[in-house]
Amino acid sequence: MNLKKLQNRLVEIILKICRNSIVIGFLVFFASLTLLFSSFRTVAATLIPFVFFMFVLLGSLIISILLTLFNL
Repeated sequence: MNLKKLQNRLVEIILKICRNSIVIGFLVFFASLTLLFSSFRTVAATLIPFVFFMFVLLGSLIISILLTLFNL
């Protein structure tokens, strides 16, 4: 009986992570669009939005993992 509860909990955690990764996928899509439409004249013009969205992605990944682990 305990094994069944553990298995159900594991499936719930995997489903929550997958649901949160959909949001992360949209963020990756918008980050790539920003890179496409930014000016390619200087390296800084392309790196600034890329670095910004990488921080956003990293933060959302950490938040989604914490929300999944602590069931908030």
